[in-house]
Amino acid sequence: MRSEFSKHRRSRLRRGASGIEFSPRSRGRPGRSRRLRTSRLLLLIAAVLALVLCAEAALAIFTSYRFALRKVRVEGASEFTLPLVLQQAPSPGPNLFALPGRRIADRLRALSFVEEVSLKKRPPGTLLIQLKERRPIAFFNQNGNAVFLDGSGVAFARPGPLPAGIPEVQGIEANPRALGRPIPGMKAFALREGLCALAQNTNLKVKTLVVDEHGCLAAHLVTGTQLRLGPPEELERKLLLVKAAIASLGPSRPAEYFDVSVPEAPIWKPL
Repeated sequence: MRSEFSKHRRSRLRRGASGIEFSPRSRGRPGRSRRLRTSRLLLLIAAVLALVLCAEAALAIFTSYRFALRKVRVEGASEFTLPLVLQQAPSPGPNLFALPGRRIADRLRALSFVEEVSLKKRPPGTLLIQLKERRPIAFFNQNGNAVFLDGSGVAFARPGPLPAGIPEVQGIEANPRALGRPIPGMKAFALREGLCALAQNTNLKVKTLVVDEHGCLAAHLVTGTQLRLGPPEELERKLLLVKAAIASLGPSRPAEYFDVSVPEAPIWKPL
C-alpha cells in the first residue's frame, strides 16, 4: 500500500495538479513551445528587416549621385565612326544603373555599320560601349555616296575614305531605309557569290565586278583584262581555268578577256 502511494505521489509531482508533465524528458513543455514561437517570430522579423535593407540599398544605388554617369568609353570604333557612336550614347549626368541599356543598344544597332554591340556599366560612373563594325569587301555608288557590302551581303554606310583594295560593284542598288540588312534579289545573290569566290583568289586583283539583269557576272581586273564569269555557279572552277590560262600565257601575252561562262568551252581573246 505504501509503495503504491509513493508511486502515485511521484507521478503527481511530475505532472502537477493539472496533469501536465514537468519532467525534463517531456516533449510538450510549455516553456519549449514559447521559445519556439519566439524564435520563429525573431526569424520573421529578421527576414523582413533584410528585405527592407535590400530595398533601401537598391534605391540608394539607382538614385545616388555617387553613381552618376561621368564618362563614356567606346571600343571597336574607328576615328571616323566614333563621333556617330557618341551621338547615340547617353550624356553624362543620369544614374549609371538606371540607364536603359537595351534602348541604348538598339540606337547603336540602328547605325548600319555596327554589326555587334554590348554595354558594360563600370562603377562608379563609366559606361563602356564595345562595338564590332562591319568589314567592307566591296562598294557601289548610289546618288553620289558610297555604299558598302560586307561578306554577308549586308549594305551599310560609313564615314571616312574608301578602304584601299576593295572592288567596286555595279548593277545593284540598296534601299536607304534598309541599310544594315542584306540586299534581297537574284543580282545581290550573284554579287555575293562572286565576291566570296574572288576573295579566295587574291592573286586576281579585281577592280570592278558587274552583274547584269540576268544575274550573270563579269569582273574587270586592274590589268584591264575582263573575266566573263556568267552565272554564279561553279565559280571556283571558272577562276581556276582563268588562273591556268594567265599562267600559261605569261605576262608577255596579255588577254583582252577570258570567257569562262561555259567552263567546258573557255574562250580567250588576246590584246
